[in-house]
Amino acid sequence: MSTLILTLPLANAAPPPEYDYVLTSDGQQITAQGRTAASLLPATAGRGAEVVAVIPARALSWHGITLPERVLRSMLSGRIEPARARGVLAGVLEEQLLDDSEKLHFAVFGAPPAASGDAPRAWVAACDRAWLCLNKLWNSESHFNPKALNMSSHAFGIAQFLPTTWGNYKVAKTVSAKLQIQYGLRYIQKRYGRYSG
Repeated sequence: MSTLILTLPLANAAPPPEYDYVLTSDGQQITAQGRTAASLLPATAGRGAEVVAVIPARALSWHGITLPERVLRSMLSGRIEPARARGVLAGVLEEQLLDDSEKLHFAVFGAPPAASGDAPRAWVAACDRAWLCLNKLWNSESHFNPKALNMSSHAFGIAQFLPTTWGNYKVAKTVSAKLQIQYGLRYIQKRYGRYSG
């Protein structure tokens, strides 16, 4: 099983964007690594091949917060409703955020108190939701499987292109994850202007 791990380019990257990547055939040894355009990314091969997209560190902001212990435990365990957790985090982080909280995704990580008796602390990573929309879309469409096939519509691959979509790009249907990502991003850029929710 081969795995291609790539860092998504920053939203303001000059077209065509370049991807830092690592390819491994077994999860232990690096087969290839480098930086290149999507069309030149190495192909994944074998049963269970996967592509992992990583958000660049510069696209994240980190914020230390203090919350009541019960609230923090509920967030970390997933027992709090997402909408309520989002509201709590938006309220706590209101003064620290440069962007509208509705445009951000939050991830909460517990941290030990600085001293005995201190209130529970957490770290919150915030990033533009656009980074996660593409992951959510393609994970729900194909689980990033370049061989995924919808039997009723005949949509195929990571981006679930219909046969007519492949034809519009004058490219033959392919199992190459790198080509599917390349043409999937082109399709989204052309149709919607960018990949955001």
